[in-house]
Amino acid sequence: MLIDMLTDAGAELLLHSFVTGVDATDGRISQVRIHTKSGEIAIAAETFLDCTGDGDVNALAGVPFDMGREDGLMQPMTVEFMIGGVDNSRAAFAGIGTPALNAKMQEYLADGRVAFPVGSIIVIEGVNLGTAFVNMTNVIHVDATNVFDQTRAKLEARRQIPQIVRFLRENAEGYENCYVLASAAYAGARESRRIRGRYTVTASDIQAGTRFDDWLVDGATYPFGIHNPEGTVGIVKGCPRDSKLRYTLPYRSFTPEEMKNLLVAGRCISGDHYAHSSYRVMPICFAMGEGVGTAAALALRDGTDAAALSMEQIHEVQKLIKEGIYGNL
Repeated sequence: MLIDMLTDAGAELLLHSFVTGVDATDGRISQVRIHTKSGEIAIAAETFLDCTGDGDVNALAGVPFDMGREDGLMQPMTVEFMIGGVDNSRAAFAGIGTPALNAKMQEYLADGRVAFPVGSIIVIEGVNLGTAFVNMTNVIHVDATNVFDQTRAKLEARRQIPQIVRFLRENAEGYENCYVLASAAYAGARESRRIRGRYTVTASDIQAGTRFDDWLVDGATYPFGIHNPEGTVGIVKGCPRDSKLRYTLPYRSFTPEEMKNLLVAGRCISGDHYAHSSYRVMPICFAMGEGVGTAAALALRDGTDAAALSMEQIHEVQKLIKEGIYGNL
């Protein structure tokens, strides 16, 4: 259905490719270069949207960015996997780490039956009966923009999977007969680059539920979720917030400070380390894509630089988002 929506709207899809170069002068990108099985292809456009998750286009254009916390360390990478054979009538889901189960995990870590830095026990109920998604592999000291670190993360995480399954079988009620059904093709990155935008979203903005006049994302909510970059402790505490309090993300945080025709969406928008840990999650990133896509389309319609929309134009973007964009622009 999503593919049909794209093609019906006139979008041309090119899969199995990734950006390797950017040609930019005086804050304006003229074209990006992508690598494919067919060789390098150059794509010219009036407006560019960087939805790579790592801010690749922004970085290749030579625009400044930040990474991780102050010492440069970033959240761990994870290969999620799905298990079957779960007894739903007896199994617990989500954060199932009871004190007794957490103590058992520490025993397994101490004697090497589970490799450090696995530790958090996070199992999410699957769509189909008897299945669950396991978010427990953990690889630290990795940079998701470095192919060697990506490779190490993928290999280390896969080695952890059978250890985690054995732990669940031997210790978690309802998981005695669980087995691996599937695993992710890539190690997922929680954190990498963050652009330096015309506004930097802060933890205080999120704690206060700040409503920006120039929002492109409205109604966002998620706890601060910093998975420990150094060890097995699941979430680093430090910025409590009311989970019912929703916040907005401003247009300025999607606009790299030195670029005229580039917008960025995803976990790599402009924000501090703590703020990032809330807005990095998939539902909020979906909303970011909707926001910048609408802003870019309106900029092209009006002959405006994507990074220089007026408040009148931004309010039109907001109206379209509220009404449902598809077919309205």
